[in-house]
Amino acid sequence: MAATAAPEAAKAAPEPEVNLREPVDITAAQFEALLTAMGSCQISARGIPRDCEAYRAYKTAKHRRGAIDRPWREVDRELATRHLAHEDAAVRYVAAELMGPLSGAAPEQLRPLIQATRREVHPGVVRSFVRRMGAATYRNEEVRELMLILAGHLDERVRVEVGSWLTSARGRGTPDTLERAMKVVEQDPSERVRLHVLEDLGDRGEDVVLPLLERYLDDPERSARSYASAARALISMWSSPVVQTTPSEAAYKRTIELLEQTPRSDTVPPWTALGGLRWHADARFAARAPFFQAARLQAALDAIALDSDAGWKVRKAVIELMRDRKMERAHFARLLADYSGRAATSDTDGQVMNLLRVTIEPGKAPTAAPAKPSPLPIPAPARAP
Repeated sequence: MAATAAPEAAKAAPEPEVNLREPVDITAAQFEALLTAMGSCQISARGIPRDCEAYRAYKTAKHRRGAIDRPWREVDRELATRHLAHEDAAVRYVAAELMGPLSGAAPEQLRPLIQATRREVHPGVVRSFVRRMGAATYRNEEVRELMLILAGHLDERVRVEVGSWLTSARGRGTPDTLERAMKVVEQDPSERVRLHVLEDLGDRGEDVVLPLLERYLDDPERSARSYASAARALISMWSSPVVQTTPSEAAYKRTIELLEQTPRSDTVPPWTALGGLRWHADARFAARAPFFQAARLQAALDAIALDSDAGWKVRKAVIELMRDRKMERAHFARLLADYSGRAATSDTDGQVMNLLRVTIEPGKAPTAAPAKPSPLPIPAPARAP
């Protein structure tokens, strides 16, 4: 019995824990074998799924590989160049990642990826290639020309990715890129692509896009989604997370007009765009935008908050914006007093008043809306004898 118990005990013993941070010995050839083994992995909209065992093995090895007789970055570049034309899409996808940082890459370093992109047929791989070389759009003419062509790619996800690079603030002053992006907004067959690029048109703060934005701002009823995307672009031209080098005065003035526009409704002004107004509080913005009038902007926001024609989401967005800007409680109290001094014209007025009360006294429960009287019961018709 004792003789048979020993092997069983050995099987039951827990395996020693593996230190995933400890380097492991792996040769360049072994690492390449892990790279090419990913041919069985599929590429989804977000890349290679993490549940692909071959991909997990590759990532673990890349993270833990120890030193060899030459720098790994040299090995990686060689493997990338060799496998950008591999027969399996997943291998080509990962090969591009091995090229290393490309934001300051020399033309000869970019050329293999440019050539691979020209012949690539898998949309997911094309998109990953575009993401890798996108930053070179503004300093490499060959990449820029390729991006202008890819803006018309058959796959809409590729076109969205390209559109982001064509409109990026880093490309300010780059010829042809913003013009190509505007053409996408006007001509692309996909509404998703058109809206995405339309919203990004303001990232550079260049006034050349204003006439195109005006087409969508001029008629909110034609397309509420296009109207909202154009408004977000307009606001980002002067108020953005990364302060514009030269905030657009023309876009600022048009924004004020948009906020002051009446009659207001559930969609006018577009509540999804109002969050972009919070970025003007940056001190660098104040130094670069002497035209900005905080009092006029606040007056427009107050008017929206008090307008019974404005929808609930519109007024809620404005009050939350004021709260994010650390407005004093006394300001919200004045808004509430204005509501209290007039008869509520809709249930939305009651919702807004409750939001103001909670903003003034965060720990206080909102006042319940008055219950509507129950309808009188309707007697059932008498049955014929």
